[in-house]
Amino acid sequence: MRIIGGEFRGFRLEAPRGLEVRPTSDRVRESIFNMLGGSARGARVLDLFAGTGALGLEALSRSASSCCFVDSSPAACSAIRHNIEKLGVQCRSRVLRRDVNQLLRESGRDGLDSRSLVFLDPPYDLGFPHETVRLLVTGSGLAPGALLVVESDARGAPDLDEGDWLRPEVRVLRARRYGDTAVTIMRYAEGGKCAHE
Repeated sequence: MRIIGGEFRGFRLEAPRGLEVRPTSDRVRESIFNMLGGSARGARVLDLFAGTGALGLEALSRSASSCCFVDSSPAACSAIRHNIEKLGVQCRSRVLRRDVNQLLRESGRDGLDSRSLVFLDPPYDLGFPHETVRLLVTGSGLAPGALLVVESDARGAPDLDEGDWLRPEVRVLRARRYGDTAVTIMRYAEGGKCAHE
């Protein structure tokens, strides 16, 4: 597994051993960043259920201003810290070993506000992370117009088309399937739908 583009293109990422972490494949990651275009540049990124940190590190390679990685696995957090150190991006990175939904339920959210790009890649057996999306959009931790990128098992992903509203605050921009993986990219509209939509 390697970084696909940007400053650290070609860098091989360390991944924890075992079945606890399912890294996003290079092909799916490349497709995600192709769909995002230049949205990573200058973004304040939140990588939830981070695993190896591949999505957040890819964003940092493409000039994101910062990234906070959140995962409950000690092995995953150790691998993320190792990759951060090897890339020399400690000053733009933060790693939290926490349960994602529990963290998002907390009032202070540990300084996670005004995030403009959020990756959600929960274990496939948890299904589509409806609750995590709800916590993100109701806790006012997102910047207006923030992008949310959800990777999930295609068999459990909701049947969404571009333009659908997953919640009053979140509109689907892209919904794609790659084998057993579904990728859904959404935009957060602060306060819900615009009056003219």
